[in-house]
Amino acid sequence: HIMQGLKSCSARHAPLLKPVHVQACLKFASEHLEDPEEDWENVKWSNERLLSCIQRTPSLL
Repeated sequence: HIMQGLKSCSARHAPLLKPVHVQACLKFASEHLEDPEEDWENVKWSNERLLSCIQRTPSLL
């Protein structure tokens, strides 16, 4: 609904993992379960999603 020039919106739901992705994660985890801690020191961990807040228009590209 629009009120005083402002438009309401809601956050998008994160997509759920498909069964094939769950199996791939479990396979990776089981293959690396015994890896030494030193192997993980240079890993960049993230569970963030790329969010786009700006709608691109052809004139801005």
